[in-house]
Amino acid sequence: MREAYALIAEAFEQGRGQLVEIDILPTDFPLDSHSASPVLQEGRSIGIRKDGLIRAVPEARQHLLSRNQHAPGRCSSCAQLNLLKPSLILLLFDPEHLTAANARKRHLLARSSGLDYEPDALREDVSAELTLLESLCTSPLHRHSKSITLFSHRRWVVRTFHRLMYEEPVGEGAADAACNTNPSRTWQTFCQRELDMVLRAGARHPKNYVAFSYLRWLLRFVLTSMKLTLVATSGKGRTIDSLDRALHGNALVLETRESGRRCRSVTTAGLETENTSLYRKGLSR
Repeated sequence: MREAYALIAEAFEQGRGQLVEIDILPTDFPLDSHSASPVLQEGRSIGIRKDGLIRAVPEARQHLLSRNQHAPGRCSSCAQLNLLKPSLILLLFDPEHLTAANARKRHLLARSSGLDYEPDALREDVSAELTLLESLCTSPLHRHSKSITLFSHRRWVVRTFHRLMYEEPVGEGAADAACNTNPSRTWQTFCQRELDMVLRAGARHPKNYVAFSYLRWLLRFVLTSMKLTLVATSGKGRTIDSLDRALHGNALVLETRESGRRCRSVTTAGLETENTSLYRKGLSR
């Protein structure tokens, strides 16, 4: 039991921050004759035998419960780091494990406060968390692509740390960079990534209401955040007027590429009528 837990945790620790495809393999899938490991890795693909994952769950639950005995405000960031491995295994087994998702929230909050707060380290942790959630939601898993808990956790991460990730410049010359940064360009890159992620999740599970509800929330949140940022940095009426039109119309159009062809997706009005088959087939414009 302990061996399966360690092997699964090690596989994801090695690929931390990288987008991977995860699959749960059947129990009768042949193991490596040398290591007999329940984890198979090839490039950016990770396969876990179902019986190995089941053996790892009790230990992961025990680790998580032992950490939860401490008050959240008293846990150091080092202790919070120990929550990442058991919470990941529990979310692999059950994507609706709310306690595991909350443990990962506590880890990020612990890194964002206290004496050991480092913006660059926190930014790396947030980026790794978003990448892991993207891997879970777009992999060929049974329930993860339509998990309310996973998409709610992703919404919380974006809402809590969006200024650190996509608006505030850091390092030397931050003040000059703040005057020259174009927030809409940064947000556009992020929205492009989120659109691709949601469409892949929609391809895994047809009529994926949870994924597209997240996308609708994200676009409203991004447009509002862009408006507030532009008000603070420019104060120019014409910029705000153009953004108001984007909030109530189809001014913002995101594009994605699939097989060398463009796919056009309207972001604000008419999103309810979008079909994920457009992503798979491509829509020429």
